[in-house]
Amino acid sequence: DQNNLQSKVYLMSSELEYRIKPTLNNIYGKEPDPIVGSDKRVNIVLTPMLQNIQGYIKTGDFVSKKVFSASNEGNVIYLNASKIKSVSDNLMCSFLAHEFTHIITYNQKYLISGAHDDVWLEELRAEYTPALLGYNTNWDTSYLKLRVLDFVQNNVMSLSDWDSLTSNYSFINLFAQYLVEQYGRNIIFDSFHSTKTGVDSINEFLKKNGKIETFDQVFQNWLIANFLNDCSLSTKYCYQDANLKNISIAPSSFYLPMNGNSSLAISDTLIPYMAKYQKISGGSGNLNFSFENPPDNLIKTIPYIIIYKNGLKQLFFLDFQKSNSQIIVVPDFNKEVIGLVIIPQLSRQDKNYSTRSIFKWKAETTGISVGNSSNISSTSSSNSSTSSNTNIGK
Repeated sequence: DQNNLQSKVYLMSSELEYRIKPTLNNIYGKEPDPIVGSDKRVNIVLTPMLQNIQGYIKTGDFVSKKVFSASNEGNVIYLNASKIKSVSDNLMCSFLAHEFTHIITYNQKYLISGAHDDVWLEELRAEYTPALLGYNTNWDTSYLKLRVLDFVQNNVMSLSDWDSLTSNYSFINLFAQYLVEQYGRNIIFDSFHSTKTGVDSINEFLKKNGKIETFDQVFQNWLIANFLNDCSLSTKYCYQDANLKNISIAPSSFYLPMNGNSSLAISDTLIPYMAKYQKISGGSGNLNFSFENPPDNLIKTIPYIIIYKNGLKQLFFLDFQKSNSQIIVVPDFNKEVIGLVIIPQLSRQDKNYSTRSIFKWKAETTGISVGNSSNISSTSSSNSSTSSNTNIGK
């Protein structure tokens, strides 16, 4: 055990000195200068932690003891000592790289740019670092595999509701992979040196590089990709990494009784940049699905997917620009069409990420089949005009 420990400590020090630090300094920027003396080394402290924690840094270490008495007055990374024996070398180096990215972020964003970034974007950069350094090359011991295993078990995505749970880190990691596949690594690199933060810094990158989409549209495309993940529909609705080809979020299921008329009414909440995957199945006859936007009309569009018995899927959008209520009619539900998936999500309307809005939907089946599933329609409940659905299914 002592020999194994010494070997891992030596490996981490070598990786930090010859791979992690020079690579990230070159791409992201430098860590803070020494507070006292001239020792520029990064200190790694192995210490007991809760099992689900990989490591952390303390911003108090970046100031002198005169300002914060518990400061260690240097660039210090704290890693979970119990992980030394339980995880691979590859993962330990990934944890180390993640935390070192936070040290650079403190210097580049907070000290140099004077901007205190949103937690989700700070963590997104740190979560992408193991991929940047090649620690995901061996899939079986990769940091990405660790995140994917947790990602597929969650069906609520949120940038603003950050509780430092494993699920938070898993979906932000996959969002980083998606952004780099769609727009290149500079979408992450440039955010280090922007005076803007969070969503605004990503919008700045998109505009500067001539992209017509905004962050809100990119976020929605990623939400769709997490369920459809089919490049034959569109490259913006899939992951291109071979290891991510089979990812598909399992929605929360709402089942309608099979016999006679049935109905189900749901009231739920969202905060900005939160999304939920919800699936309606069961029932028989015509399905009438109505969705009621919050009174302030914060939800602009909602993707919904029709799932056919033969496995095919069709993508449509509910558009709330003219009305805060929409109705979807699916004839002969549970025959050719066996499921309806909706992905409601709320965008940010101001700087307040904590605004909570209530949305409602109702699903009803008549028990009587009229028409056929090729006549699926979506209408506005206020003026009964057919909305402009985009069908990009095959």
